[in-house]
Amino acid sequence: MQATCRMCGSPSLRSRDHVQGYQFVECGICGFVFAPCITDDHAADHHPAPSLGASQWGRGSGEFLEPALELIGPGSSLRILDFGTGCSAGPFALAERGHDVTSVDVTPPVHGGLGRAAESRLDLGLPHEHFDLVFSYQTFEHLPEPLPILLELCRLTVPGGLVMVHTDMEVPERQGGFARWRYVTPPSHCSFYSHRTFRVFCANHGLQMAHASPTAVILRRPARKVQAA
Repeated sequence: MQATCRMCGSPSLRSRDHVQGYQFVECGICGFVFAPCITDDHAADHHPAPSLGASQWGRGSGEFLEPALELIGPGSSLRILDFGTGCSAGPFALAERGHDVTSVDVTPPVHGGLGRAAESRLDLGLPHEHFDLVFSYQTFEHLPEPLPILLELCRLTVPGGLVMVHTDMEVPERQGGFARWRYVTPPSHCSFYSHRTFRVFCANHGLQMAHASPTAVILRRPARKVQAA
């Protein structure tokens, strides 16, 4: 069976590089780069335990979320979903700012007492159209088959809500060559995106690109149209 892009479904794939024994391909339509031999099951067998590294604790301030919070604007408590919490203190910092935060991960979050853990990355068991903001920090590079998960996260946002995906994309280090980019560490880091990847996703699924930076994109679910009387 011919491989197709795991973000846009296109069969237009070209060979990229071998990295640590894994062959990567790039989609000619959306620019998504992945290794066809790395599947969800394969990644689950190699999924690292949550780390207490500085990068995880450093996002406890929630500063990386400021572009999304500015787009939403000042107001009352937001309903926020943190997908891929790991060991982050971020949900606690957001809760202290008055937001209602739910945390999910492929494994139960290390910190107890807040939110809920989801055993499955795809069936989150959460209500439809529940969150004003969904974000995922440094998680999507770990997902071999990201499209169903991204669609589920978009489904969980209210009309007009935002989905923020934080992962290294248009960073200077990538210009030195894919195989030499230190971010490429298969099978853990196995999926690599560009702004074009998410623009094509938005066009295919009726969303809007609201913000883009070298390490993040913010997608907006369109607000419902008011029915004429």
